[in-house]
Amino acid sequence: MAEQGSGIAQYIMGRMYDDDGGFALDYAESAKWYRKTVIQGEALAQLNLGQLYHKGQGVPEDYLQAADWTRKAAEQGNPMAQTNLGLMFSTGQGVARSQTEAAKWFQAAAEQGYPKAQLSLGVCYANGQGVPQDNRQALVWFTLAAASGNERAKRYLQQLELLMTPSEIAQAREMAESRWPKGTTFSR
Repeated sequence: MAEQGSGIAQYIMGRMYDDDGGFALDYAESAKWYRKTVIQGEALAQLNLGQLYHKGQGVPEDYLQAADWTRKAAEQGNPMAQTNLGLMFSTGQGVARSQTEAAKWFQAAAEQGYPKAQLSLGVCYANGQGVPQDNRQALVWFTLAAASGNERAKRYLQQLELLMTPSEIAQAREMAESRWPKGTTFSR
């Protein structure tokens, strides 16, 4: 099916070479299959090809290409791609460094429930990077990431609570609970 042009089958072939999914690891072969499907607009293939360019696996390391393919996947709403693009803006790899753009992409992924983005957005709010400094918003995003089991978020949450009043903490927890599915418990 992959040879006949099926984008999904081509993506699966790329993953099989990229992720030790039955074939020997061969990043060049993986990149070949991802290239065949990215032109069909497959976000996961775009994300994975971007990661190969970022790491220089199977293709020459090229942060511009990495950012380009990652952005295409991010614009389709893929939360991992949005988070990766945020990290690229945060560090200036392949794009002009912009904390505002980084926070924008972290926000997009965090609102989809992606814990790594929630942690990154919490850091942005805690430090005033790309957004106004706001301990309550930082606590909201750390709480959500911690509820997903993110250990770093749990540590940041504990540290941040030392700087806040009980009223501020209670407000932030209410805000976090309003963003989380009903019945979720928040434990540390």
